[in-house]
This record gives sequence, C-alpha cells and structure tokens, in this order.
Amino acid sequence: GTEIVRLAWIGVPEQFTTVQRFQEMKDAGITHQFIYYSNTSEAQKALDVCQTLGIKVIIACPELNNNPESTVKLFMNHPALAGYYVADEPGDEQSLINCGVLADKIRATDTNHYCYLNLGPGGKTNPVSGVQFSVFLDWYSRYYKPELVSFDNYPISKDNATGALVIRNNWYDNFESIMAFSKNIGKPFWAFAMSVAHSGSGKVYPEPTIDHLRLEIYSALAYGAQGIQYFTYWTPNDNLYLKAPIMLNGTKSNIYDIVKSVNEEIKNLSSVFAGSVVKWVRQKGITTQNEVIALGTVLNNTPIKSVSGNGGILMAMHEKGDSQYLVIVNYELRPNKLSILPDANVKRILKTGAAISAEKEIFLKAGDAVIYSWKK
Repeated sequence: GTEIVRLAWIGVPEQFTTVQRFQEMKDAGITHQFIYYSNTSEAQKALDVCQTLGIKVIIACPELNNNPESTVKLFMNHPALAGYYVADEPGDEQSLINCGVLADKIRATDTNHYCYLNLGPGGKTNPVSGVQFSVFLDWYSRYYKPELVSFDNYPISKDNATGALVIRNNWYDNFESIMAFSKNIGKPFWAFAMSVAHSGSGKVYPEPTIDHLRLEIYSALAYGAQGIQYFTYWTPNDNLYLKAPIMLNGTKSNIYDIVKSVNEEIKNLSSVFAGSVVKWVRQKGITTQNEVIALGTVLNNTPIKSVSGNGGILMAMHEKGDSQYLVIVNYELRPNKLSILPDANVKRILKTGAAISAEKEIFLKAGDAVIYSWKK
C-alpha cells in the first residue's frame, strides 16, 4: 500500500550520481531525493539512475527558475519525477508572491506534479519575520496555493551554558498550527527530522540518536504528517555541519544505521499512518508545550479508559477505514513506564506492523511510541 514518504534533503550530490550510491540511499529506507543540481543535465542523470531503483526526485536547478516552461517540458514525463522545488523558508509576503508566480508558471505546463516549498518554523506563539504565523499561512495559501505543506522545526538542541539537551517549547505549537492549516485547505503535510550534527542561529544541534529521531518522527506522525524529511542525508560542505548519515567524503557514519532503523519502522507502520485521519491530539504531563490541549475526558468513548505514565506523553486518535488507532508518544528523552486500561478487543501494533493483545503496562524507551488499535 501507500507508504509515508521518506525524503533525503541534501541527498546524493551530483558528483556521486551512481547506481551504487542511490542503492545505498534506498537501502537506508529513503524514497525521495532532493538536492540542488548545477544544471538540467545533472538533474537528468539523477532522474535516470533513480528510475532504475524506484526513487523519486524533486528537481531543483537554475534553469527551473530562469526558464520554467522549457525546463518543466524537459522533465514532466520522466517516471522518477516527484515534483519541482520552488523555495526554502521564504520570509515575507513578497517572497511568497514571487514563489506563487514561479509555481503558477510551472503548473501552467505540468498539472501532474507538485511544486515544493518548505516553510520555516512558526506557530501561534512563534511569528515569522515579526508577522503572526496565521497571517503568514494566509499569504502562503493565497499566493502560493500549496499542493502539499512542508515545514521544518528542529526541536532538540544543547543548552549553551550547561550542555544539557533542551526541547524547544514552541515545537508542538508549530504542529498544532500546521495540522489545523493542512486540514483547512485539504492538503497533506510533511515534517522534518534533524539527522545532522551542526550549529546555527545560536544553537548547537547534537549528533542525533535513535531516541531523538523517534521523538521527532513519531510526534510528526501523531499529528498526521504524510512525509518525513531528513535534514540532512549527506553532510554539507560547510564548517557548521559535522556529521550526517553520509559524511562529506562519502563514507557512512553511525547515523546511517539509525536512519535505516527508523525508516524500517516508518515503512512498516505506513499501514497505520498513510492516509489516516487525525481525530484529535492531546497531552498528559507535558508542561512545556502549552498549546496542546490536556487529555481531559476524550478517552471515555473509547475502549481504552485511561493512560498514565511517569512523564509527559503525547496522544493522538487516528481513524482509517473501520480501524481506530491511539498513538502514544513518550515526550521524555528518558524511559517512561505506561499504565493503560484496555478492553479485551484492543490490540497493540508492533513496529513490524503485526498486532498482539494489548498489555496493561508497557515500558517505553526515550522518545519512543506505542500504538493501540480497535475496530469501530
């Protein structure tokens, strides 16, 4: 069936465009490639290689901006084409107007592939360039008219004074805003996970562990994300970036195997998340993400009567066909023991996608998630 998209942002560089390098990326569970190509010839090479492996490519090259009509005609019928890159983190109204102009030129030639634009962080309490995020999203919808919504927000950083890990307190605020906006316009959204150790904007982003990636990815999936994007797959040629799944010289790092592991989980759980409808999202015991509604009594009408833990948990109810799913994410970057009261008909969905009888107690690893399921 349909799978959750797994995109490599800064994927395989053009000087490494070979079947072997893209096979390596596919083996890590990546389904989509994105990188800036220096010209259409390099983009064509990547498309041709990716076609042989079933990988999709979002095209970005100078010709797409300078001569969109002829460039789109060059690529629009290629089987490996996913869409066309327009912009990353536009910061004001005029930028969105310009993005809309380019996107409309692309769409005038090709209506079968999406235009890709990624938004920077925002939310009810986090403005963009001094403008309320709700206003920015209105501009985005009016001028750009997205076919899919993409945004980045990297929540885990190190405290400069103590070196302790900190989770950005407006992270779920961003998800709340994007989920509501995405539902309102009837379009899916994609989110990011931070897969490269780096520094920037006064923050130090640590080398990601499987705990970090799980927290980011399962939080995104709980909110309904239909795509997970890794920033970055290949280490950029910049002193700010230290280690990604693939190092600058092309060798694998330990992060490669971590990404491969979580991608296998995403693939197996696509039967739950791909195309599901999020009915509600709630929190229990999370004191730092103020825009998420407390759990309250919403479990009363489900076969799971209570959920409690020894730390903060995020909960989301998903519906897909006649199946209902309760997704529980351990917000803590430490283990969390859960106690639940499930009816006999409730199943737990394993990371393999298989179902077993639900237990009354479960030990969640740091940042991990558990999924319960029942029929309507």
